[in-house]
Amino acid sequence: MAEDFDISREQMDLYAIRSHQRLAQAMEAGHLQEITPLYDSSGKTYEADDGVRPDSTQEKLAKLKPVFDRPIGKVTASVSSAS
Repeated sequence: MAEDFDISREQMDLYAIRSHQRLAQAMEAGHLQEITPLYDSSGKTYEADDGVRPDSTQEKLAKLKPVFDRPIGKVTASVSSAS
């Protein structure tokens, strides 16, 4: 979809950074009280999203290699859920 709509890797990375920052702020402010804990098959409990990266930077994300669209090279693990 990024290729179809001419969205650059840089634009995708900036969107991912902003998204992580916003989610971290919302979590810190207590706006996500409706999150239900998850339990894995071994019984471990996950009370919060541990994938939030509010300290992401453009420089850090630029180092990531493409994983899902290697021929084009835009989609990395950092933007895969936002792409």
